[in-house]
Amino acid sequence: MSEEPVKAVHVGAGTHLLDVAKPGAFQFQKFDCSGVDDPATIPPEDGIWLGFCCPRTGKPCGSILVGNGEKPADSPSWRWDGNIQSPTLTPSINCVGGCGWHGFLTAGEWQPC
Repeated sequence: MSEEPVKAVHVGAGTHLLDVAKPGAFQFQKFDCSGVDDPATIPPEDGIWLGFCCPRTGKPCGSILVGNGEKPADSPSWRWDGNIQSPTLTPSINCVGGCGWHGFLTAGEWQPC
């Protein structure tokens, strides 16, 4: 049985991602995991992080390093298209800390492989 895509739900800075724990929830964060509404306010040397909940279980999976328009040199990292509400990340994401979900975040939708 194949999995269905899950809508990505942006969580604002005033909410802690752990309190949401909803499949597909995500939040832009500083290195210290504090949420931000506008990733452009994060100093480039700190990096932009995207914290997310597993699209399958809703359990927090941690944060991944993303670059606006480019993939950061540090690895592992992902290229982000700059869209805050409906982001696209490349390459694929593997939820190794949770249930093993593997797929893509494309145009604000978590799509399993």
